[in-house]
Parts: sequence; structure tokens; C-alpha cells
Amino acid sequence: MTKAIKTIKAVYGAIRSVLTVALVCLLAIIITQRVSNNKAALAGLRIFTVVTESMVPEYLVGDAILVKQENVENLQEGDDITYLGKEESFADRIVTHRIIKKEKNEDGTYTITTKGIANEAADPKITGDQIYGKVIYKIKSISFINGIVGN
Repeated sequence: MTKAIKTIKAVYGAIRSVLTVALVCLLAIIITQRVSNNKAALAGLRIFTVVTESMVPEYLVGDAILVKQENVENLQEGDDITYLGKEESFADRIVTHRIIKKEKNEDGTYTITTKGIANEAADPKITGDQIYGKVIYKIKSISFINGIVGN
């Protein structure tokens, strides 16, 4: 066997291994969320699927997003976050919207106002205990699969 063929096989094996590990990690995150009803994260990570057009053009319906737990102190205006709504039409709904205002209260806690990019009105104010985390990545491969399955 030539040196070139050995190199190609080694590269193929390495790529296959990396993809396998990534797939196993994604599946572990998804299973953890399903079993815990979104109450637990794996290594601080969760995966959610966008179900409305409130964040168009940033995220489309069916897009899969990777959300990482983040301390509320580290969040900034302009960050996209995922949180559990508690008020009005947001009650008991998981929402991914952009931070438009962050206020530090006298007791050291924070109040955050979010809004969907495509929405006219801001959401009801939220607190740090409602936040699942900050969107860190749109998982294009899962988004593509969601699009095929959805059709």
C-alpha cells in the first residue's frame, strides 16, 4: 500500500472518530433533556428546536440551537438566551429571544427584558432563575434534518 493511501485512510479514520464522538455527545444531551423534561443539562449544554418565527432571520422554524448555561452576570444586551416564561402568554413556554435590556436590582439580582427579532413588543421581564442559558451555536446538520422530517 502506498504512503498516500495510508494517509487518506488515517485521515478518514480520524474524521469518522470525531464525527462519532460528536454524534454520541449530541444524543446524550438530547436524551438527558427528554428524560428530565428539560430540567437537566449535560455539561451545561442543552439543545432546543425553534418553533416560531419570532427570531427570523437569525433562527428559522426547525433550527436546532445549542444553549450553554451562563451566569446572569455574564449576559449582555444583544445576547440570545433561552428561558422558561412565567407570565402571560409566555407561562410555561420555553422561549429564545434577544436581550434588549439588563438591569441590576438593589439586592444584586438582575431583571432582563427580551424581545424576538421579528416581534414588535418586548416580552415580560424575567429574572436569572428563569434562564436556561445563552445560545452559542446553531446546529446546521440537525436543522437540516428537522427541515426534512418536518416536510
